[in-house]
Amino acid sequence: MNIILFESEKIPAFLPMGDGRAQHIVKILRLKEGDSFKCGLVNGPSGICSIMGINAEGIALFWEKKAEKKELYPLTLVVGYTRPISAKR
Repeated sequence: MNIILFESEKIPAFLPMGDGRAQHIVKILRLKEGDSFKCGLVNGPSGICSIMGINAEGIALFWEKKAEKKELYPLTLVVGYTRPISAKR
């Protein structure tokens, strides 16, 4: 499932049509007025954006926050390297 991410401190109420995200919403996802999609802030909360209207200038959005920022799972990276003698076999 797609999630549209925004970098600013809050999700804008209006997304200009020149923005790549607006182009993706209209041309790739083919969403129309009344449809909704997952959205969120980078390293922040996520939620659902509803499309209130679409015109030549841009897309009017309404954001409903569903979840706060999720903490990442602790990750341990284990790297193994084969000894050159074993690699020849």
